[in-house]
Amino acid sequence: MLIVLETANNHQGSVELGKRIIREHHEVTENFPQFQFAFKFQYRDLPTFIHPDADSNHKYVKRFTETNLSEEDCITLKDYAKSLGFITACTPFDEASVDMVVKHGYDILKVGSPSFNDWPLWDKIMQVWNGPIIASCGGATVEEIDKVEKMSSNLTLMHCVSEYPTKRWNMQLNQIDWLKRRYNNLTVGYSSHRQHYFGTLTAMAKGATVIERHVGVDPLPNDYTMLPGMLEEELYYLSDRLVEH
Repeated sequence: MLIVLETANNHQGSVELGKRIIREHHEVTENFPQFQFAFKFQYRDLPTFIHPDADSNHKYVKRFTETNLSEEDCITLKDYAKSLGFITACTPFDEASVDMVVKHGYDILKVGSPSFNDWPLWDKIMQVWNGPIIASCGGATVEEIDKVEKMSSNLTLMHCVSEYPTKRWNMQLNQIDWLKRRYNNLTVGYSSHRQHYFGTLTAMAKGATVIERHVGVDPLPNDYTMLPGMLEEELYYLSDRLVEH
């Protein structure tokens, strides 16, 4: 099983904080050799990603601009994660960032739910990327998933719900069963947007072989990101379920 640890913008634009997040989660993951672990980052080319007329005070625009890292800083964090034994993954949100993912030598490319039907982005990925792809399906239609399924045989489809944090009654975990039936030639996983481990345990029981978690350190920026101690507790439960299987 592959566990993907998503740092998103939780580094707050600081290399030192980014390294701390990686380091403290490595101190947890090194005790669970039965799993593979990937550390995932996000890339946005802000001059092309943010519209020139966008309100600079909009909360998402501010978050992206205030947490932006230089290319050198991105490479530093990626190389640091690699030095600790993590598989490295990255989500590009625009075509220019796809080139950066290739240039920086990541192991896995991730397509996030907001980009699932971004066909120019997919065209760019298909032109320059030859490695494994993980794609989250939150909000995608059946027709859109069918279209993506035909693009790559090295593809993992992740069930997720685009609600942050996801309420327990909105988790729709039976979608994992549906994805496994309809796309039985592909790997199926689960991207969780809540702290509690109920969803990941159920996903594993349903046959998900990739789990994605948002991770950070205290003080947490939101209610769907996990602290190292939370991840450790979850991994113990997942380990027990792994033995049962």
